[in-house]
Amino acid sequence: MYISRIVVRNFRNITNLDLPIQAGVTSIVGENNTGKTNLLHAIRLVLDADLPGYSRQLTLADVNESVAKDTPFQVLASIELKGFEHDINASAFAAFLKVDEDLARLTYRFRPSAAVRDALDAKERRIDDLSLDDYRWEITGGGDTDPAIVEWSDDCGNSIRISDLSDYLVVFLHALRDVVTDLRTSRSSPLRRIIRSLKLSRTEQDRLVGILQKANLDISSTKTIEDLGDLLSESLSSTAGEAFDLDVELGMSTPTFASIERNLTLLLSSDTHEDFEPSQNGLGINNVLYVALLLQYVKSRLSTSEFAGSLILLEEPEAHLHPQLQRVLLSTLKNQDAQVIVTTHSTHITAAGGINDFVVLSVTNEGQIYGNVPSCSEILTDRDRSDLERYLDATKSTLLFARRVILVEGPAELFLLSEMARHVCKVDLDRRGIVVVPIFGTHFSAFAKLFGPTGIRKRCAIITDRDGVPAEDGAPPRGLVVLENEFVKVFSCDTTLERELAIPGMLVPLRATATDLRAVSLRQALRATPPDMGEIAERTLSAAENCSKGRFAQVLSKYIHQATEIPLYLRQAIGWISE
Repeated sequence: MYISRIVVRNFRNITNLDLPIQAGVTSIVGENNTGKTNLLHAIRLVLDADLPGYSRQLTLADVNESVAKDTPFQVLASIELKGFEHDINASAFAAFLKVDEDLARLTYRFRPSAAVRDALDAKERRIDDLSLDDYRWEITGGGDTDPAIVEWSDDCGNSIRISDLSDYLVVFLHALRDVVTDLRTSRSSPLRRIIRSLKLSRTEQDRLVGILQKANLDISSTKTIEDLGDLLSESLSSTAGEAFDLDVELGMSTPTFASIERNLTLLLSSDTHEDFEPSQNGLGINNVLYVALLLQYVKSRLSTSEFAGSLILLEEPEAHLHPQLQRVLLSTLKNQDAQVIVTTHSTHITAAGGINDFVVLSVTNEGQIYGNVPSCSEILTDRDRSDLERYLDATKSTLLFARRVILVEGPAELFLLSEMARHVCKVDLDRRGIVVVPIFGTHFSAFAKLFGPTGIRKRCAIITDRDGVPAEDGAPPRGLVVLENEFVKVFSCDTTLERELAIPGMLVPLRATATDLRAVSLRQALRATPPDMGEIAERTLSAAENCSKGRFAQVLSKYIHQATEIPLYLRQAIGWISE
């Protein structure tokens, strides 16, 4: 059984999200403050039996600002489940949640209580006279009304108790984790949870306690420890007086199995050290250790108990990890029996995933959160999906995280565009959350189709060359005009980037570049008075081709601060993407 759909309404900064997801690993990506953490918490409100009841009773801070507080409202989180028809435990769990063949639904709602709703219907209460004290949370299963449209006053299935959720294993790992402290804290230690999940027999527990009792007795009966206990007894008696006189004895630990659970410590060894505690490790290795313990806990629980389903929620699993280790970790997560949902800011995590694994969250200038699942796009062809699978590597997948995106052909534009924007257009792309992504070619179609009213709702500017090939009626080259919509716009020059650099405001940085690269022909063309812009354009292209266009642009970028003008199509692209 796995979650196939998530609906969240009016929860924190999320007004309305409706997301289809797949079994396996799903990566929730997006810039900061797009609701990734809130989305995971919304899932826990619905499904996590370990989430205490007081955490489900919301405060005003948990209610989206778009909700009118003087009228009745609801906060809703709903999940749909599939894949249970041929599993006995899953089918039993879904029996009271089923809404269709192999489709079940669980819904959390925070809305006016049943008594208040009755009072409103009887006109004994006014709708503008409600306070948050009149609201209660509830969890229901099934229901005929789609949670994306159900009204606050409508019923949505049958009541479900928290205890009913315990048959679905949910494990959550928060982002700001202190691994060493959590391992030492018995309540949060995954090691203690693993021990408990093994369900050791009473005989085995008694055997372990007997070993502890013997060790305790051996230590406490030594003369050194006995003398120290007597010394502390005398000190306590003289300090507290006879009325509070207590005998003091020293021992290693209370000889109970609970004490063993609390005090058992991880000891690690390497090629150079033996039996050292995790506190001596780096943050990255400890983070991997923690996740490994968490995964083992899930395996142990699944092997010793029969669950309807299992879900692992991980915030930023890449914390403190080397990029290669991030990819290894994602590969490990993919091999789990449990469904896994992660939030991430790591391009290495997204690069190791497939197009079917992403949920992209974005935010408009008005603060509206939108969610998009690229794999569900109706305009992506099978070829597009295949291209994206190959090309969304660690560099290009940055487009999933940025606020706005500029797609360019290659390294030349990558080196120059940010410097041109900063020094000539006075626009800092980084501070605006705008990323320049080279696709190293002209295959813009698949990337551009990710953006649009029904896709990722971010602006995407495409900057490309015509390479001397005219277009009909001034249309963008290579059929890119069909990609344009309110979020996608194509900006192209008449020839190539290097030729377009031959403008008066670029002559000073071009001279410095020609000198730096010892481009004799270009230097000669730049000395002519008056300058022949056509000749300079051809010599600039030749110089760039001789040393490679990327290298030419890299050197030119050092001198862009001396420019007073940039090619018009680049200025237009920077203006549109940053307006």
